[in-house]
Amino acid sequence: MGADGEPLTFDRTRYFVVGLSVVITALFAFAAMTTAAALMVGHLSWGFVGLGALWSAFIFNIDRWVVSSFDYDFDGKPGRAQRWGLTAVRLCIALLIAFSISEPLLMVIFRSEIQAALAEQRIRDVRAAGDEIRADSRYQMQDSPEARALADATAANASALARQRAANDAVDEELSGRGGSGVAGIGDRALEREADLRQADTEVTASAAALDVAQRAYTDKASRLADERDGAITARVREISDRAPGLIDRERALGALAQREFVVDFTQWLVRGLLFMIDLTPALLKMFSPQTLFERQQRMRARRLASEADRDVASAIQISAEKRELDSAAAVFELERWARVRDEEVARETDLALRKVIADHAHEVDERGYDPLASVGLLVAARRSNRTKSTDGEPDSTSGEPGGSTAGPRNETREDITLDDDGDDGGIAFDQPRRRNGAGRPGEGVTQLVGGRWRLGHPLVEPGAPVAWRTAFFAEDALDRRNRKKYFVVKRVYPVHGASGRPPVLNELHSLPIGLEISPFVAPVVQGGYDPDFGYFVVTPFYKNGTLAALMESEERHLTLHNALVYTEQILQGLETVFAERNRVHLDIKPSNIALDDRNIRIIDWGLATGLGIEDDAPIGYSLWYAPPEQVTATSGDKSWPSGRCDVRAVGATLYSLVTGAPPLFLEARNAGLLTERGGLKKHRQPEFERMLTLTQPATLDSFFAINEGWNREELQPLSDLVGRWLDPDPARRCPATEILSSAQSVALEDLRAVSAQLVGKKASSLLREVGGDRLVKHPLIPVDLPAQVPVPRSHHTVDTIVGEAAVGYKEAGI
Repeated sequence: MGADGEPLTFDRTRYFVVGLSVVITALFAFAAMTTAAALMVGHLSWGFVGLGALWSAFIFNIDRWVVSSFDYDFDGKPGRAQRWGLTAVRLCIALLIAFSISEPLLMVIFRSEIQAALAEQRIRDVRAAGDEIRADSRYQMQDSPEARALADATAANASALARQRAANDAVDEELSGRGGSGVAGIGDRALEREADLRQADTEVTASAAALDVAQRAYTDKASRLADERDGAITARVREISDRAPGLIDRERALGALAQREFVVDFTQWLVRGLLFMIDLTPALLKMFSPQTLFERQQRMRARRLASEADRDVASAIQISAEKRELDSAAAVFELERWARVRDEEVARETDLALRKVIADHAHEVDERGYDPLASVGLLVAARRSNRTKSTDGEPDSTSGEPGGSTAGPRNETREDITLDDDGDDGGIAFDQPRRRNGAGRPGEGVTQLVGGRWRLGHPLVEPGAPVAWRTAFFAEDALDRRNRKKYFVVKRVYPVHGASGRPPVLNELHSLPIGLEISPFVAPVVQGGYDPDFGYFVVTPFYKNGTLAALMESEERHLTLHNALVYTEQILQGLETVFAERNRVHLDIKPSNIALDDRNIRIIDWGLATGLGIEDDAPIGYSLWYAPPEQVTATSGDKSWPSGRCDVRAVGATLYSLVTGAPPLFLEARNAGLLTERGGLKKHRQPEFERMLTLTQPATLDSFFAINEGWNREELQPLSDLVGRWLDPDPARRCPATEILSSAQSVALEDLRAVSAQLVGKKASSLLREVGGDRLVKHPLIPVDLPAQVPVPRSHHTVDTIVGEAAVGYKEAGI
């Protein structure tokens, strides 16, 4: 069997030799480790045998790996650089093994010489220990109290003797007549000198006694110190003699022998070289021997497997793209078929309703004597004008009623839809006058029936000039009684002025299946299409809890960091599901496009969504602060920039806004003077903002946490790093770990889950703290300098075509 478990058919002798050399090296390693351990402690133990076996298995596996790694090359014959690289690695391993194995064997070979050297070293150690103890100040008498007392007594005795000699000389001088009196013989002066001599004799006797006492004390102390010194020397000699020489002692002795004796040094390197060659033999045989048939078969097999894996990956990608394209085409076909059927149904229902109106009117004419229906012209352009005509065909400028009183009774107000205070029961009240939408077009007022099913109420908001091409209405289902207590939103979308391509409403219809909820975090499309009297429309459920934008501005409801992370995770889950099933990216994620259901968030407004990898129009427009640089600076006709990384940047900007209360780069743009007093971008400063968006990294969340009290920066650093990476201007760095079969949304979702799990695992107290602009009131220091004047591709967007903050308007959002 080969190293990989494959049966060997050819070159068995060669592989047997290679394998035997690996086994021999392992046996040498076993013997070396066992011997080294025994020499270290001075005796052999079964534990050392186990340690040697473990070391032998380690060396065996290293040799096996090095030998088996030489000729397995997925790209064909290994080049010269690869061969020498593997050889260098193998040489380093062989040197390490040779040195580790040779030392214990050399200890055995030169055992007697090492013992002699150890004996000599022991003698030198004994002498050095004796000299060290003798020189120890503890055993010296120079500074002892006895020595000082002896010196003092000797000096005192010498002084007394000197005074005795002086007194004796003075007595002799007085007696001989040479004294101060000048009279020989005994006189008064001679008697005084004799008294001085007697005093000096007494002092000499006393000092001699003190000197004798000090001398005896000094001698006794010197004797005791000599005994203690001899005892310490004896104990040190016994300690040196009793200590068994260890591995380090033997290594030092062997090194000393090698320095003194050339034969020992030569033999030492000879043994090491022999073991080095034995350990290197398998690699040399493997590298420089001719290639075998078995190795060629293995290389061919490896190349075949690699080629098959590449083909499988390419096929999987192609099949996935074709499946998404097929699903999209099937959805379009199903929508068109449904639209044709509904057109026929609406035509039939309209015809029946018209016949009923005519019949009812004819009945009233017969009973009440009104004019015939054809004579008053009620059917002429009823949905196209708010004006009526008089009997002579001219408009009535005063009352707006047809022909004075000839037209019969008329209701002064039109029906409108309003919610009760609780927004639930009570249904719909029709008590508001008819109003036009923001575009100012007639025929779109209250009670208009759209698509033969949806009866409109009042607009959710009166749109301003930037979004005059889009209006959202409350609506009720006029056909399905099961939806009587439910409220819906009918969004009407005109093509943007000056824009090309299909209307954004068709992007929504292509992005989501009609009447099917594909994710609990995505608002489903109930119906959509084109009504000749209304235009393009799409119907979605109405979510009474508002949007994230409304939640951020609410003074009653507050958002915690944990809520923000949960909402962000749900947004990524919804985006991932739509991308996996529909191959669509949203391209307009922002707080006002995230509705709040009872438990989950709901992603709304897919008007800018586009498909990837299929023929599709690039989206028109973007949302300021949340769109990535590649979307803001995209040129007309460029369809290569949309990707899942665009949504990841928008999600990061949304989380950034939820935490700090301001979108990314808002503070930087305000400090640079790019904004109006109301916080909007100045039109003539748009190129500078695009340059800032392309070149500037927004202030990190950590910079907000650093200057606002109570935030644990260390535990929140991973979250700040993750959001900073999502907001990177470079899409490649935004999701660098995206794999071939993994979307950017799924990678971002996994990264967020990892950070959230880390915070939950640490029981981070910051998760329960409230976030937002009214909580993180302190802002970091933001530079006011604009980026360098680096040219940025001019965008095909204009301020007039920027998608506004509202998607499906909500009163609570304050749009």
